[in-house]
Amino acid sequence: MPDPVVRAARRDEAPALAATLASAFGGTATFRWLIADDAARERLLPAFFESSLQHLLASPGAVLVAEAAGSPVAVAAWAPPGRWKAPWWRGLLSMPRLVRAADGATLREFGGKGPALERALEAAHPGEPHWYLSALGAAPAARGTGAGGALVEAGLRRSREQGLPAYLECVPELIGYYERFGFRVAHEIAIGGGAPDQVGMLAG
Repeated sequence: MPDPVVRAARRDEAPALAATLASAFGGTATFRWLIADDAARERLLPAFFESSLQHLLASPGAVLVAEAAGSPVAVAAWAPPGRWKAPWWRGLLSMPRLVRAADGATLREFGGKGPALERALEAAHPGEPHWYLSALGAAPAARGTGAGGALVEAGLRRSREQGLPAYLECVPELIGYYERFGFRVAHEIAIGGGAPDQVGMLAG
């Protein structure tokens, strides 16, 4: 695969980029906890990520894509300082695309567990201004090619140029990956309710 070219995402790319993130996150322990049924999770996550991306796409350059051979193969959602608190769970039932994507039982499960995760992540966020890597995912064929890493590095260059730290959450299994880019573990995040615990990591 050619070296990826990093650029800002366009609004009209939101559905395709959401599908990439849904593919990347659908099998993770956190989203399996949020939505136990595989088929229901597969239906809901593209709509969930599209809603999340739409919040950030209002800030030019917040969503970055890595492009290879003219096609996006990876996406990173970098929330700018002061824009990280997106209303992912509040008003869930009022979001038409989410309601269309799932049945009532799935929405109740997702909406019932989501607030605990949201509260834990919000409480752990740094108080000072920072760039927040809220999601990073690559298409299956691009995993292991460096496309995702190029997006991490691009976001970190921007935060360093602005003199700001960068922050993310991840499961402990991914600590080593992000340490390669200069992130360090800042704290542990206990979610509770049977959810996989996470760590908060800072760079800069």
